[in-house]
Amino acid sequence: MESPDKYDAAGYTIQQQQPSNHSASLKNIAKTATNEVSKDCDDVKPSPSSWKPGALRQFPVYGILPLLLSIACTGIAILIVRLSHHKDIDSWSGRKAPQVLLSYTTTVANSLLGMAFAEAAVITFWRGAVGGMPVSNLHYVWASSGSVVGALTSLWRRRAVGVSLVSILVAISTLLRGPLMQRATFVELVDSEERDTIKIPVMANMSDEWGGMLSGHALTDLRFSPGFADAIAQYQAQSPMSLLGADCNNCSVNVVAFGFQVNCTATNIPYNLTGSVEAIMNGTLGATVFNSKISTVNESPRGSLLNISVVRKVNVGYEGNLEHRVCLLAPSLLNYSMLLDDNLLSFQSENWFDAKAVEDPVNLPPVDSFVAPINMTVPYITTGFGSTIPALHAIGSLLFDSTSNVSHGGSVGWTTSNSGLLSNLYYTADTPAARRSSDPKDYSFDDPMVDIINAYRDIAFRMSLQAATEENEGLSDKDAKVSQEVGSISHQSMARYAMDRAALAVAVVISLVGPVATLMLFWGWWKLGRRFTMSPLEMINAVLAPGEEEELFDDDDDHDHDGDESGNRNQREVARLLAECNQKGDASGADLANHVRQTKKGEEPVLKYGVDGRGKLSLKVVGGGGVRRRRQKEGGFVSGLVDVLVNEG
Repeated sequence: MESPDKYDAAGYTIQQQQPSNHSASLKNIAKTATNEVSKDCDDVKPSPSSWKPGALRQFPVYGILPLLLSIACTGIAILIVRLSHHKDIDSWSGRKAPQVLLSYTTTVANSLLGMAFAEAAVITFWRGAVGGMPVSNLHYVWASSGSVVGALTSLWRRRAVGVSLVSILVAISTLLRGPLMQRATFVELVDSEERDTIKIPVMANMSDEWGGMLSGHALTDLRFSPGFADAIAQYQAQSPMSLLGADCNNCSVNVVAFGFQVNCTATNIPYNLTGSVEAIMNGTLGATVFNSKISTVNESPRGSLLNISVVRKVNVGYEGNLEHRVCLLAPSLLNYSMLLDDNLLSFQSENWFDAKAVEDPVNLPPVDSFVAPINMTVPYITTGFGSTIPALHAIGSLLFDSTSNVSHGGSVGWTTSNSGLLSNLYYTADTPAARRSSDPKDYSFDDPMVDIINAYRDIAFRMSLQAATEENEGLSDKDAKVSQEVGSISHQSMARYAMDRAALAVAVVISLVGPVATLMLFWGWWKLGRRFTMSPLEMINAVLAPGEEEELFDDDDDHDHDGDESGNRNQREVARLLAECNQKGDASGADLANHVRQTKKGEEPVLKYGVDGRGKLSLKVVGGGGVRRRRQKEGGFVSGLVDVLVNEG
């Protein structure tokens, strides 16, 4: 029966090994000695033929290529942002939307950067091993290259500083690249203008007989013409002003049509409602507190004019001044500023005057420029038949004539007599209670003059449209007898992509921080003589090279070995340190690294990858005094900086 010592607890056969007779010294296989930890021994065998360092032989193509492709993705992202700048969103919609394409570039760039960083971490680790590094860096380089938490922990421990900083920069670049790059492009609304000429069917000059027919000498004897009646009906219904044959999308046009030139004056009329007892008892105490009236002025050199008179009580109280405002409307040709959207026409300005240029509150500046006068008369005074001015007078009286009179009836108190709409529509009061009051001291009225003139402007323009419709009835748009060819400016609101140059610059910097920092970790790849990985099997193969186990863990100092025994003692010392922390076999890598670092402050054992006494490549503990700092005369600034960051963290 075989001895039970030949089997371990799991039933596997244990191969008993004899103590090795080779030296524990390692030959330095680095082409440039960045850290000296031991001297080459005369009896150390040369490097194996498989160890072939060199810039071209060991070029990290699987690290540099993904890194360059990641940088190329940043260039593609810049190209996407620039190509979509000031382009209509319809041409960059769906799968071609800049945000979608930028998301693709970000995903691919981050994946490629992760591949490059993984390869760079391998090169950094094994380059440090070739030059010699503290034992605890086995853990800290691995931890810092695996996560941001590991990198921050390594920085706190002041180990693997270079890899840790690069790991953090890569994480920042990966996290912020996408949002920052997408912020570099945004959607903006811009107004574009397109000039053209279109035909608009509008009658410019208006006949003074177009409005109606009089059979007598009073307004009650007036009958509206069919065209005028249609225009008034459209005004009353506030129907859209439709132009058949005119089609323009959101255009501004200037149209010459019938209208009025306005001239206003204002005076004050005193009132006093605090009369004597006798006046109160006689019922003669009273006043007109509101009056609006439309009439005509026939003796003007311009012919017949419309006269709009408004008297109103402006302020509360029993005494003060009534405002009396009179505006004369002279028939004229006006150049109207209009908006045409599809075939619907509307005024650009809600009011007939320019509210931005009001200097004289009485004579307001018109928004529709004066072109020429139209001399209209009231022919029924002498001839007895129809006219346009009486029709306008009649519709104005029906719509706007209104009065509000107050009087004191003695014991009955104050009474109010109202007629027409405006005295009720423009009545104001500070409080609901004052509005219900019958005391005239609480009465005040807003000014209806602006609304009355706006109404006449609307009616006059609709008259020009209706007159043109009558003249062009039955004719095609091409053969229309009445039309105006006017210039149009089409205003279009377009949604387009735009580039934020400052945001793009920040995004590019953040996107390149990770690749540039990763590129530094490849420094010194030419010192490696073969391809490396971070595989645990490769680590075990390097540490437990054939024939090394007893030499590493044998505590017997009486063995007769050739060469220096310091390496073996260092091996056994590290094994003892790890065994102290790992008595139960459950110590983590961080626990082991911290134990070694704290136990051997200033004299931490050094690991080095090189050729042992048997001519084999292995990773061994070669000294206990730490890694010597680089002298300034050794190598260049960049090489020294990288070595310090990587090896002396």
